Amino acid sequence: MLSEKGQKIPKAVIPAKAGIQYFKHQPRKFIGKSGFTLVEVIVSLLLVGLVGTFSLFFLADGIEGYFITQKAAESAFKAQIALDRIRMELIDIGTEKSGVASIEAFTPNASIKFKTLNSDLSEGRTGNPYRTLQFGSGNLSLTIEDEDTEDTYTLIDGINDPTLSYTPTSTDLVDNDGKNEIKYITVGFKIGSQPPYEIIVYPRNLVPVP
Repeated sequence: MLSEKGQKIPKAVIPAKAGIQYFKHQPRKFIGKSGFTLVEVIVSLLLVGLVGTFSLFFLADGIEGYFITQKAAESAFKAQIALDRIRMELIDIGTEKSGVASIEAFTPNASIKFKTLNSDLSEGRTGNPYRTLQFGSGNLSLTIEDEDTEDTYTLIDGINDPTLSYTPTSTDLVDNDGKNEIKYITVGFKIGSQPPYEIIVYPRNLVPVP
């Protein structure tokens, strides 16, 4: 602003008229705020959905694998118990009575009926009763027969593809009756699609083949 004499008057000394105030004009400043556009929100939701979907697949596979492993471990435990009992039953096949067959009957892949010299398996029974290991209806059972009773116990169930066989010796090693003896007995089975479980038992006594 210029004075009457044409001189420039400093702003600080510009007189204010009554009721009028002078303000220095300043451009309006906006404070910037961060935000998302609609496209960004949609893309973010899509990405979160994809990550969640793949995470769900991995989680489901992990849970399924856990249950499969647990089931396989339980089956292996049951199979081991059954195989241990089979070995206990077959390793002492024999009889002390002359004229009495140690193995009365044998059906490949099905059953074996025998006597044992293991007195710990008498279970309170007198004498030496016949015992039968038999596959049937998806299970393996043990039947113990004496003069008055016949008891059957299931060793394992839910099995398939049973195998039961014996391998004879190459020559007659005992009484020269023309019958070779049993070298070993093989028992096996499968549980579902798992690999087969098998045990080979070498009898302590030389038992003629049935």
